[in-house]
Amino acid sequence: MASSSSSFTFFRRLLPLCSSKQRAKFSPFSVREGLGGAFRGFSSVSSPEQKISALKEEVRRLEDDSSVPDDEIEKIRREFDAAKQCFLKIPDALKRMPKMNPQGIYVNRNIRLDHIQVYGFDYDYTLAHYAANLQSLIYDLAKEYMVNEFRYPEVCMNFKYDPTFPIRGLYYDKRRGCLLKLDFFGSIELDGCFYGRRKLSVEEINEIYGTRHIGRDQARVLVGLMDFFCFSEACLIADMVQFFVDAKLDFDASYIYQDVRKAIQHVHISGVVHQKILLDPHRYIVKN
Repeated sequence: MASSSSSFTFFRRLLPLCSSKQRAKFSPFSVREGLGGAFRGFSSVSSPEQKISALKEEVRRLEDDSSVPDDEIEKIRREFDAAKQCFLKIPDALKRMPKMNPQGIYVNRNIRLDHIQVYGFDYDYTLAHYAANLQSLIYDLAKEYMVNEFRYPEVCMNFKYDPTFPIRGLYYDKRRGCLLKLDFFGSIELDGCFYGRRKLSVEEINEIYGTRHIGRDQARVLVGLMDFFCFSEACLIADMVQFFVDAKLDFDASYIYQDVRKAIQHVHISGVVHQKILLDPHRYIVKN
């Protein structure tokens, strides 16, 4: 009896939501929120038919309960019928909702398109998708520039781009010369720390950084290598560091970054990479 009384009391809380005095305020959203949200036994993801069936079972259960007065049962039935009609009208209400124009243009700020004379589109990896050969081209052109302009040793011309080495989202430590892959919390991943082309062990990482977590002070000397064009840059930095390590020559890790960065920028700004692409577009651009 206590359970029936509790359920009946809980059900009566729904009655004002479906009363005849408030029928004009009904909407598909208010019905869903009132009946699906307030009635504990009905899931918010249930279909209207499932909710109607559950309400019908509740009415039948209350009819079998002799402790509930007949006038209360009749009132509940009227409210149930009103709620049922609201549920049945939901599909029609959705059909009457205005549909978005699939050919329309939607922006999050006011702009007069009739005042715009020129439209621009991002080219790289938007209008044009590049093949893996492009990374080798950028790598080779930057390598040649470093040898010819910055007087790096001629042996550096033998370097080859390794497509299996770089990944997106790397950081370069300009103070220590390490390439790092950090996780969401700013900690060095176990397989994500390279000095030149050699992967460092956890013990070596702790010896260099004291901990795997990169603090605010240490982060100031990191530079991000985030996009696709940074693949060739990351590989060239690692190869240059490895060259000086193998030759047992002292070097400044920040100068290596600056030289590689300047060489990469020259390749793009001078237009030399675009000239090479135009000479053999099928080799460097993916047809889509």
